[in-house]
Amino acid sequence: MWKKAAALSGHLVPDGKPDLDNMLKAVCDAMNGIAYDDDSQVVCLDNIYKVYSDKVGVKIFLYGLDYCSREITKAQYEAWLNKEGKNVTQD
Repeated sequence: MWKKAAALSGHLVPDGKPDLDNMLKAVCDAMNGIAYDDDSQVVCLDNIYKVYSDKVGVKIFLYGLDYCSREITKAQYEAWLNKEGKNVTQD
């Protein structure tokens, strides 16, 4: 009985099967054609974890590219290259 209470309170982590990466792959594949055309379009994953719960399910929050965009301008890239002591690339 104490294990269930510890698990549901977050003091016991679910470190057994199924593996988190396999669960994630299944969820991404299942959303093909629903949330996006293909899961190759997924470019950012954040706050991914599995927890013990008395409820079965998966919570998914989708955000547009502006939420996790890592795009930089050419000037920012060149400044980073210069800071790292690397040669600036030509177009």
